[in-house]
Amino acid sequence: MHWSIVAHIRILKGMEHEGSTLSLFNAVTRLIRSGDYADAASRLNSALRLLEPLIRSYGHEQQKSISYSLETLLFMQQNGDWVACADVIEFELLKLL
Repeated sequence: MHWSIVAHIRILKGMEHEGSTLSLFNAVTRLIRSGDYADAASRLNSALRLLEPLIRSYGHEQQKSISYSLETLLFMQQNGDWVACADVIEFELLKLL
């Protein structure tokens, strides 16, 4: 019985962690679309740190898709194309998570 409770707590924490990651990515998209790139960059950094342990729970193919979206996101950010960053997050990454 104790193991079941511990397992439920871990599942709930994982769901909470996933929810906060998705919320952060949504906030990044809103900030980019409103032109607040400095705050968007800061929150993107936080979201990416939360994303790492979450990705480990996904299957290999989903990890590959997420990795490709993250590579695209990084490329767009390096080129200063923030609108494309928001598009990648909104139309690719969030749908994979």
